[in-house]
Amino acid sequence: MAEHVLDYNRYLKSSEWRMRRRHLLATQTACQLCGSTERLEVHHRSYDHLGAEPDDDLLVLCAVCHRRDDEPLWRLRRYDARFDGWLRKRLGRWPTDDEREANRDAFHRFLDEKDGHPW
Repeated sequence: MAEHVLDYNRYLKSSEWRMRRRHLLATQTACQLCGSTERLEVHHRSYDHLGAEPDDDLLVLCAVCHRRDDEPLWRLRRYDARFDGWLRKRLGRWPTDDEREANRDAFHRFLDEKDGHPW
């Protein structure tokens, strides 16, 4: 997941994305969910075609609808960041994919004990 996030962040800074975003915001002047014209952003419905998104993979949304739609993804990113930090501290280095899978149950037990609720 971390590598995917880095690629996504790099793409968002590219001139190709900035031009595409500018064009979408110029042609779609209202949120496609609620109709608001305030604080418009471009939302990726899928990251499968990052850099070559078909038009139907992108939505113009107001900031409120964008946050509401992205909430499951943000939860996953927070979970991954927390898991990676916990495991790096435990191992003293970046984990391999096999080590991540082998330690996932231990991390869930840690969260249950620390937070008092499942992840």
